[in-house]
Amino acid sequence: MRNFKQPTCPMHIESFRNYCLSLPEVEEKMPFERFFHGRHSLLAFYARGKMLCYFDIDAFDLCTLRCPEAQINELKARYQSVGKPYNGDPRHWIGICPGGDMPDDVLKALVRNPTNWPSGANLYKNVRPCMPCGICGTAATK
Repeated sequence: MRNFKQPTCPMHIESFRNYCLSLPEVEEKMPFERFFHGRHSLLAFYARGKMLCYFDIDAFDLCTLRCPEAQINELKARYQSVGKPYNGDPRHWIGICPGGDMPDDVLKALVRNPTNWPSGANLYKNVRPCMPCGICGTAATK
């Protein structure tokens, strides 16, 4: 298992939560409590009913995020804070340590990037993917 770089200045959990909720048609749920005894603190965000990302609200030390297979290895090579997801298929999910060496704006770009959204939940059909880290090859836009 990959060792994550310990965060030096972790992203504030409320700002990340508010960012996720600001995206169109995104809602939050706590779906894992019925499956995992004692896991009442996992907060998940859904886009049109399909899970986009989730994290533990008691210890915001890992955010598990849906990610296209083509980007996973490149992100792992580029950032020490990217590794295995918590309880997710590593072919479609990544684990990101907030506040690690991945800048907060890159994490947010991964969340809003339409290619990372579950199929059928793409709300930005006319928007080209953009990532400030340059992985998708397009210029960063706001």
